[in-house]
Amino acid sequence: MRAKATLEALREALEQGDTLRLPFTKESLELLRPGLKTNPSGVPLRYDVYDSGPKAVPGLCVTVTPMGAKSYYLVRKVGGRTERIRIDAVGNMSPETARRRATALNNEIGEGRNPAGARRERRAEPTLGEVWRLYEAHHKRPSTGRKSIASDAWRYNRHLAGLGSRKLWNVTRGEVARLHATITKDSGPIAANRAVALLSSIFGWWGRTLGRDLPNPCRGVRRNDEAPRGRYLLPDEMRRWWASVLADHDCDTAEFAALLLMLGVRRGNLQGVRWEQLDLASRAWHIPASEMKSSREHLAPLPAPAVGILTARRARRDPPREGFVFPGRFEGSPLRDPRGALARVAKAAGVADLHPHDLRRSCATWALEAGVDSAVVAYLLAHTDPTVTGVYRKVTFSTALEASDRTVKKMLQAAGLDPEDFKAGLPGPDRIREVEPAAVLAFPKAVPGAEKP
Repeated sequence: MRAKATLEALREALEQGDTLRLPFTKESLELLRPGLKTNPSGVPLRYDVYDSGPKAVPGLCVTVTPMGAKSYYLVRKVGGRTERIRIDAVGNMSPETARRRATALNNEIGEGRNPAGARRERRAEPTLGEVWRLYEAHHKRPSTGRKSIASDAWRYNRHLAGLGSRKLWNVTRGEVARLHATITKDSGPIAANRAVALLSSIFGWWGRTLGRDLPNPCRGVRRNDEAPRGRYLLPDEMRRWWASVLADHDCDTAEFAALLLMLGVRRGNLQGVRWEQLDLASRAWHIPASEMKSSREHLAPLPAPAVGILTARRARRDPPREGFVFPGRFEGSPLRDPRGALARVAKAAGVADLHPHDLRRSCATWALEAGVDSAVVAYLLAHTDPTVTGVYRKVTFSTALEASDRTVKKMLQAAGLDPEDFKAGLPGPDRIREVEPAAVLAFPKAVPGAEKP
């Protein structure tokens, strides 16, 4: 009888145009059904029932849709505008909890804040994927070029794309910590650190773009410990590595690997080298500032064996005067990531844990063994010296060229090879001679720039 009386009272209030009110209890809210309010054609309409009684919270109501969904709302005027702030579905929350939530929202409004406005701003915020596309486009521009943007794109697609549909405010620190742990397990500790660093960079850049400090969920996430790599090719490894390079079935891989060790350049620079940048007669490689990590153009010396490899490659491929020395599969594109091929060469040589960047470190280490001055080694690696002494201690190109020849000769001798063997390009593995066992190289870890990626 009480339920029937309650429904009759609600219908009577509707007929008189009064606001529907009902003391909220679990039992009373179960009485609310669609169809209590209809249009002249009898089609059910949405209606609101407000809380009443001694425990009632101002503005708290339950909205019933024509489909029967019931949700708690707080209806208040804020700044002259009526705001409807959804709290939760009736089935997910008791009336007591809904009252506490409504009271907290009323307190925010009393302090001058607009919870509904804040929610609208959050809904209007872009997703991580949308911000990433803006971030990528921005850092591809020549004026703001980020040298690592290609690897950043690979890292985002590999590790972060799963969060792409999430609103920025909805990415939490706990979620980032779990992601870091997953990447550590699947791809290693360094990959996990780099992925979180990229995510942090995206959040920081977007905050600077908006001119406000955004909460960064990467702050406070513990990163994996990193020890700087000191790996380089030892004398016996140098011999086995060269034997594997010269015996490799893929000429492109063999020539790329040989040049990467001889020149001591970064892998990305060698992938992007173009014929018009090379002056084989002067044995010089003009690397533009746009392709250098330091954003400064660099004149890299070409040791005699490297000139022999490049000359033979040009004659064999008969390329135009312009274009990539190591072209990719598609016209006008450079060689794609060669790390898999380089790993194959290292595995065939029985050289464990050798990364492409370790060849650059090997070049620097063997240069010191050949007696090359540290300032010249820094020039070969295209590292700048920010000290006062470095400003006045300049290295000429002729000095760097002589040092490059000396370094390559030292590395080849350890492998039983001679620079003369490379006059016509890469020799066959049969040119490797027997050599006396060499002492293990033991240099200090502080090779100039050896720890820089």
